[in-house]
Amino acid sequence: MVNRILIVGGYGVIGSAIARLIRSMNNDVEIVLAGRNLEKGAPLARELGQLTLT
Repeated sequence: MVNRILIVGGYGVIGSAIARLIRSMNNDVEIVLAGRNLEKGAPLARELGQLTLT
């Protein structure tokens, strides 16, 4: 079973859609979003929970 998934470019339209899809399928997996601007990813992190921003 996958415990952690890294999405590079996770703050954008496609990355955030993928993160939402993954979260809807599995609440236990840790999602790591990588991007250039942490502030841009903060709202998505709050929305999805159990999410790490890098």
